[in-house]
Amino acid sequence: MYNRPASHAETPAQHMMSIIRAIQAGETPPMSIVVAVQQALERSADVYRPANQDFRSVLRKAAGLDVSTILPRA
Repeated sequence: MYNRPASHAETPAQHMMSIIRAIQAGETPPMSIVVAVQQALERSADVYRPANQDFRSVLRKAAGLDVSTILPRA
């Protein structure tokens, strides 16, 4: 059931369903998926939106930042 790599388009809700299916089948879900769902719930993410879309919004917000003021000079 978990031999395939997780798709980046999967939503936390889909991961929750796969966790439930694994438990019902007597299997242990991968800890990485459990932790991903936990983190999504802790940050109040939209569980029906793919996780990479949340990351894209963070990148869009960061695009306007002047990185030279943040990074230390060598």
